[in-house]
Amino acid sequence: MHVSVPIDAYEQQIVGTVRDNRVTVIVAETGAGKSTKVPLMLLRAGLGAEGMIGVTEPRRVAAMNVSDWVAQLAECELGTTVGYQIGGERKIGHETRVAFVTEGIVLRQLHDDPYLRKYAVLIVDEAHERVCGAPATAERTAQPPPRIPPR
Repeated sequence: MHVSVPIDAYEQQIVGTVRDNRVTVIVAETGAGKSTKVPLMLLRAGLGAEGMIGVTEPRRVAAMNVSDWVAQLAECELGTTVGYQIGGERKIGHETRVAFVTEGIVLRQLHDDPYLRKYAVLIVDEAHERVCGAPATAERTAQPPPRIPPR
């Protein structure tokens, strides 16, 4: 399914910038496609090949709803290529490449793996909402050590 949104025009620039930089900030109007289209752009560009593309959402309902919409856009069943994990509920599998998660999930994952090696890219969505975990998540992921030890 193809739904055209303003951010589509910047796909090459976004993918190139994400590839070339440890941290990328994308600012656009509500409805521009930041939450839904950017993860799919990165997936198409192969950035999910060596790990998941994680997308943090401030609320559980947002993680569920956005993941459902992105799965529709990707024309896949929710829980396959695109999924979500919130609290004790998860709809992801071994083939999942784009995972929408709450910040609490990422903070717990940081405890088990401070390098978040399961992710190739981590998108901190709606960071301006300043949910208690957003600043810690953004700070920890923005400044990883220069060399991440293999698992």
